[in-house]
Amino acid sequence: MSLSAIVQHKSAIAGPARQTIQSSVPVLVTGLSIDITPQYSDSIILVKANIVGNHNHVTSFAVYRDGAPTLSTSGYTNNNYPNMQATSYKGFNNTNYIEDFPIMHYEDVGSTATRTYSIYGVATWSTVNYVLYINNRASNNMASFSYMEVFEVRN
Repeated sequence: MSLSAIVQHKSAIAGPARQTIQSSVPVLVTGLSIDITPQYSDSIILVKANIVGNHNHVTSFAVYRDGAPTLSTSGYTNNNYPNMQATSYKGFNNTNYIEDFPIMHYEDVGSTATRTYSIYGVATWSTVNYVLYINNRASNNMASFSYMEVFEVRN
């Protein structure tokens, strides 16, 4: 049995200011972006995030590396937006709910090159772009914080 060790840990927090996203493509969640330079090329990067917001109708979030999705949904359908890590479906358009949306991603490092991990979100379906509030809701009376963490882990 091998034990894993955390080589380094970085974190970011967003809020309590409300961010409004209404787009047909994923948008960076302001404040949830972390640069990391792995110390070992055989490490694993673990990204954890919790996004607070209204998660309107159909909402998706993903971890991006250097401005591109870290995973692919190629060959599978996601009518919200492809290559997103997690999608929620409420079935209705209501911007006054607020809830947590946790996501996690891990990958082999492969090199010691510096990279940037970021959280992106979108709420769209077909040709309708829904309003997605981050760190609050439409009434703007439930200020909250979202966060992300990046770990370099080595076995």
